[in-house]
Amino acid sequence: MTQADSVHSTPRRTALKVVAGRDFDPATPPDEGKQKQRAAYKERKPIEYQDGLPVIDPAGETDRIFRSIAEHRAAAAHYDCCVEIECEAEGKVSADEFFYLQHNTGNAFDTMMLWARALIVDRPTTRRA
Repeated sequence: MTQADSVHSTPRRTALKVVAGRDFDPATPPDEGKQKQRAAYKERKPIEYQDGLPVIDPAGETDRIFRSIAEHRAAAAHYDCCVEIECEAEGKVSADEFFYLQHNTGNAFDTMMLWARALIVDRPTTRRA
């Protein structure tokens, strides 16, 4: 084994590092004042809330994701009502009527899951703060 094989390689002190596509020299400060000045949003609408959730008007939105969110919220509220009615009616109504209530709850669940899948598949095209 020669001496060249046993010596660990060390980087040269004169080598320049390339950081973010430009030469980096720690002795010189970065360029000041070259960053883009950002201003506040000019036409930012206030967000309305109801029951802790932002109110969404799907007809007034350009992004399809807001329609899916509004439809899923409505379907979830309908499903909750169906479950409550089914639970209250258990043991108080005939078997045929209870079967109808279970079928209605199942349909409401399917609708809610359909809009949940639409939320997963839809790709938002806008950003809302």
